[in-house]
Amino acid sequence: MLSPASQNEPFKPFFVFPDGHRSAIPDDLTATDVGFFAEIAETVTNIRLRARLADLVCLKGKSRNVNFALMAIDAYRAIPLDAETWVHDGEKCWERAISLAQMIKVSAGDRLEQMETHIVASFNAATRQDGFLGLWLARR
Repeated sequence: MLSPASQNEPFKPFFVFPDGHRSAIPDDLTATDVGFFAEIAETVTNIRLRARLADLVCLKGKSRNVNFALMAIDAYRAIPLDAETWVHDGEKCWERAISLAQMIKVSAGDRLEQMETHIVASFNAATRQDGFLGLWLARR
């Protein structure tokens, strides 16, 4: 489960059972798993899955290849900024994209500025029909 508030541990278990068992976390992945994710990430068409795979490779890969951070950022920020998406996972995805861009600094190019521009434009375009989207975007 994406938990972007933590830069070092952006993925938490989805379930933690009373007996201590839990769903998978990145530390459960083997080097083979991470290598496989690195091989397929670029070909995955589902943007959420591409973002997570690239993020995992960036996080757990041995070389910390900035290209996977950039792929994750680009996939996360491709997620629409609308009210329905925001409440499901959009907020966390955009927050992780911003966090990754801040972590890799100059290597992110102008992505941080582009994200800011897109968030401000979405805020300015928000209407009453968008519910609390404007408020949510203002918090970012």
